[in-house]
Amino acid sequence: GYERTEVDVWTAHSDAEPRIRGAVLYVATPDNYEYCGPLTNEACAKQIAGSVGPSGPNFEYLYNLADALRHIKAEDPHVYD
Repeated sequence: GYERTEVDVWTAHSDAEPRIRGAVLYVATPDNYEYCGPLTNEACAKQIAGSVGPSGPNFEYLYNLADALRHIKAEDPHVYD
């Protein structure tokens, strides 16, 4: 599947300290059998809607990501498309 890693996150409003420490990040590289490569928004939405991983359904992950981004006032238009 995907590589699970933890990262510190800075925002445009962060200074010396990260806004979030230990955020969980899943990374798929081209050598990963589940790697989709570049997708249209429609194809990406279809992939997310039908995928489930060890942490649960991908659509729940997407909704939680969107809520977290709103909470820290971070912009990522791709998440909301």
